[in-house]
Amino acid sequence: MESDLITPEYVQTLQEPTDQFLCKLSDNWAGLKFRGFKIRDMISNMTLVEVPEDLVEDDDIHEDDDPSKRLIKYHMGPDFLELKTIGLTMNFSIGPKPINKFEVIDRHYFRGRVVR
Repeated sequence: MESDLITPEYVQTLQEPTDQFLCKLSDNWAGLKFRGFKIRDMISNMTLVEVPEDLVEDDDIHEDDDPSKRLIKYHMGPDFLELKTIGLTMNFSIGPKPINKFEVIDRHYFRGRVVR
């Protein structure tokens, strides 16, 4: 799909994960960099998964559109489904160009339906 056809409105209509990324790494004109994340149980504040900044590949991957460089896989086990509230903290750094009206759309799917 052409990246100029990807709009927030289009992404909000998605009812399942796409079979490919919606944009290329080279589309990152602003130089945003992913710096890690943490998933936690909000009630106990127990960390379930953490990928700190020092474990994130820091190479300049904007010219390399290898999809494997964009995936982080982890398993949380069946007890994860019993949690009432989970929290996600994602860390990014900005590049040299200003970004106006930045928006992150985070869609979560479970068994063929959007859960958030």
